[in-house]
Amino acid sequence: INNKKPRKYKIMKITKTVTRPIGQATTGYTVIIGKREYIVLEKGNGTVGLITKEPTKYMPFGKSSDYAESDVRAYCNGEFYKELCREVGPYYVVPHTVDCTAYDRSTKGPYLHDNVSILTFNRCGYFIDVQLLSNMRVPPFWTATRYTATNKDYLNYVCTFGGTQHGRLFSYESDIGVRPYFVLKASTPVLVPING
Repeated sequence: INNKKPRKYKIMKITKTVTRPIGQATTGYTVIIGKREYIVLEKGNGTVGLITKEPTKYMPFGKSSDYAESDVRAYCNGEFYKELCREVGPYYVVPHTVDCTAYDRSTKGPYLHDNVSILTFNRCGYFIDVQLLSNMRVPPFWTATRYTATNKDYLNYVCTFGGTQHGRLFSYESDIGVRPYFVLKASTPVLVPING
């Protein structure tokens, strides 16, 4: 009689990938850059906008609800941008504009130019409505939109998305996820998962 315990095996899903220019990926598709997965959100004239599939970091927004001066913006254009450049090179990263208008329209702008940013509340809502982003099953993540610039009761609140509600407010001191957004030239080589 064989008294040996049966061996346990872990079943792993193997995903094949091919290297292709990012411009060949359709919107809603997942691509791989370095160790991270990204969702293709939009395609422009020779450019492609992407967002991380998962938050890359959990951190407070900063010392106020102003994205222009936020720690999140510093992280996106600092630590995360350096990581991105190690994978694709700065040549392929296209600066883009961020509209920092408050949710209640109490301030218009400013309009910032970033290499990497986070989405505004309105753009998150649009991408969720067209089903390019999933609101459910994703931890809350920051947007670049403060709730107000004038209402004293809500000065320290920033709009977020994710979790169990469509949009929520969190104090800028809260630890919430950061999902960096950036634009690449359509010729940027990336890994694209394929079936098979």
